[in-house]
Amino acid sequence: MKSVKLMKLILLFGIASGLFAAQAGKSAAQADANRNAYVEIEFDNLADFRKWSEPDPEECLGELKEEVEEIESIVEEVLSIVDALELETCPVTLLYQSGVPYLLTESGRYCLAEDLTVTCSATGITIEGSGITLDLNSHSIILTCTGAVGVDLVGTSTTNPINDITIKNGTVVGVNDYVLNTTGISLKDTADVRIEDVALTNLNFGIFVEDAVGTVINNAACHNNHFDIATDDDSATTITNSTFFGSDNGISYNDSHNMIVRDCSFSGLGSAILWHAGVLDVAEFDNCMVSDCSDHGFNLSNVSSVVVRNCSSSSNAGRGFYLAGSHDVVFRDCYASDNGDSSDGPIHSGFKIENSPDVCLYNCFSQNNTDKGFSVVCSSGLLARNCTATYNGNYGFTDDNDNTNQYYANYACNNGGPIALPNLSHNYNNILFASVTSPDNTRGVHNVDCSNSAVDQINAIESIVEDISVDVKEVCSCSLIEAIVIEIDEQLFALSSAVDELAETADDCSVKIVRNLPTQTLFSSGRYCLAEDVHGTIIIAANSIILDLNGHTIHDSGGVGIDMVGTSTTNPLYDINIKNGSLVGSLVGIVAEFVNALRIEDISCTNCEIGIFLENVDDVLLSNVVSYSNFVGLDLANVTDLLAQSCLFNDNKVAGVAAGGLGYNIGLFSSEFVNCIANSNGVGFGFAVSSNVVLRDCFASHNHGHYLPAAGFLIFERSMNICLYDCYAKSNFAGFVVDQTSTVLMRNCTAINNTDFGFFDGAGTNQYYANYACNNTGGNYSGVNSAPVTSPRNARDFSNVDCNNSDVDQIAAIFDCKVPCE
Repeated sequence: MKSVKLMKLILLFGIASGLFAAQAGKSAAQADANRNAYVEIEFDNLADFRKWSEPDPEECLGELKEEVEEIESIVEEVLSIVDALELETCPVTLLYQSGVPYLLTESGRYCLAEDLTVTCSATGITIEGSGITLDLNSHSIILTCTGAVGVDLVGTSTTNPINDITIKNGTVVGVNDYVLNTTGISLKDTADVRIEDVALTNLNFGIFVEDAVGTVINNAACHNNHFDIATDDDSATTITNSTFFGSDNGISYNDSHNMIVRDCSFSGLGSAILWHAGVLDVAEFDNCMVSDCSDHGFNLSNVSSVVVRNCSSSSNAGRGFYLAGSHDVVFRDCYASDNGDSSDGPIHSGFKIENSPDVCLYNCFSQNNTDKGFSVVCSSGLLARNCTATYNGNYGFTDDNDNTNQYYANYACNNGGPIALPNLSHNYNNILFASVTSPDNTRGVHNVDCSNSAVDQINAIESIVEDISVDVKEVCSCSLIEAIVIEIDEQLFALSSAVDELAETADDCSVKIVRNLPTQTLFSSGRYCLAEDVHGTIIIAANSIILDLNGHTIHDSGGVGIDMVGTSTTNPLYDINIKNGSLVGSLVGIVAEFVNALRIEDISCTNCEIGIFLENVDDVLLSNVVSYSNFVGLDLANVTDLLAQSCLFNDNKVAGVAAGGLGYNIGLFSSEFVNCIANSNGVGFGFAVSSNVVLRDCFASHNHGHYLPAAGFLIFERSMNICLYDCYAKSNFAGFVVDQTSTVLMRNCTAINNTDFGFFDGAGTNQYYANYACNNTGGNYSGVNSAPVTSPRNARDFSNVDCNNSDVDQIAAIFDCKVPCE
């Protein structure tokens, strides 16, 4: 019997099989290879085939070919959009409830296909391998009872951690109002773990980080947990853009090191930041908002080398900022208001510093707290400058240290007195102050008490001071440097406009996927995106390239992580943008030579010989770059028009920023550093710069060598036209060092607690105005003219304050003059 059970018609024409390959989990390369494969259409019997092909099989096949070719173009367009949006097309292993508990040991991508439920004392997913991405895929891991763990990352030891792990895009939740002894995500003995876009609710610990290095937590949402995030024996943990609401505790620390918390909000907690045990050293809290906590907002104990900057703490039942048993802490541009119970509960201060030496408060504001604005107890070496206290229930400023701490240019008004005397105004207690109009305040060094009605004496000495003012105006003439600053500002504005225009016109959906290959070269313009971590080198050999690391890491290249080299200064590469990821363990993280218009944004470089090396490069933007634990953080040779903003150069073995500092006579020109930090760099310096450079609001601490020129800020010999404004050097070998150059301006800079000089000038002819130096072991100033806090030379805010200078105040002598003093 002749019976056709199955006939296969082979259509000999190409079809866009990339879509089918993607559905089958094949790689993009496999999809391209299969584009010309045959397509098989099956028929159950010959009759069906004849019916389909009549009346003219050839004509039908031709029509079908045209339709398929039309589909092919549509599929190509869809695939392009999918690549741009998803960016990861490698195979995915789906995880179902039926497989719980899971043990993941092989690298690759794993994706939840549905919600997973975890029972008592069990773990939903255990990760014991490296190179793993776990995508929760908008699903939840549900912990039903005590002892359950959602995701557990377990390395062998601190010397053999698992690494390169990403967990993202979903929720870990307890079924009740926080479930006892449950943990959402647990890390132990890990390195370079990234947790992002994850919600953690109703848990004992939302995220527990132990013996982990380089953990990044971004865009986490923590709610109704006992501890939202707890750290223990960790290093280089970064928490950004996350929210904490309604939990008992926000972020707690125990023997944590090099922590960064940035752009986070905390509300309705017990405490936002708090001590759990151990210490916290070298940390930064930046741009965080805290409110409505039932205890203190920032509750810091046993911390050191910590900067709290641009943070607010309001409407907490306890104190806004509480610091105890700590040292070397800076509060800058912080705000505390409406803290302390206002009815029958205890009253509390906006800022309380207790048993904590060497603390600095700059430009901080404390208002409407039920107790004091600023309260200092049993703490020495404190400096408060340009701080404001208004409408607090008790004193504005109070200190039990008998005037041994330093308060300059602070302002207090309308603060209440002791509780027993509620109707008295007590703006200062145990702190020297002056009337609003007194001559002391014309120098900007004494503290303003708005309730002091002392007679204004300024007019009485105005004619005598006028001669000094004339001399001052001549000394203060620095038009050359001002012209350079204006020119740099104009160049930066033009650069910003060009960058904005480029961003608007270049952001299309055409993305080229970059995968893990030992060495790969980008030969054509366009947008490139990492779909996975890379263990090798990426070479940029074309102009107008955007390389998005997409949150991934370039590991252990053996040479250079990202390498871009133009032909010459007349034939450079140009228009290169590198962003959003990290480089670890290369000889040099990023190298650029003969490159123009280079942007490096949201990039970290770690454990390299040199984090970033730029030579013969023009027009550079470094934004939110972190370069730490390298030999040198940022090495610059013949670089012009660089703007570095909000960058961190910490814990490098020799130097944070070296411009001309490693044997180059030429380094950096027409450039600016704004709001950058260089701390704890080993045997050298924080910032070392050369000609036509401006540094604003930069911070350097604990940069130690054993001899000059080791310093927080170093200006090299043969450098020209350097301006430093509002910069701060603390606990370095030396604060600010100028090496045999004569066109430097420093204004409103601070040097305290440095081992050698606060300010050292090898030339002795540069310009220093309204700077402050105190408690520098080798001397506050060398080669720099200074004046005592109370001398008339400070009357026009142009001389430099030396807190150790005990020269007699000359105000009284001026009053006694019958004729103008000679």
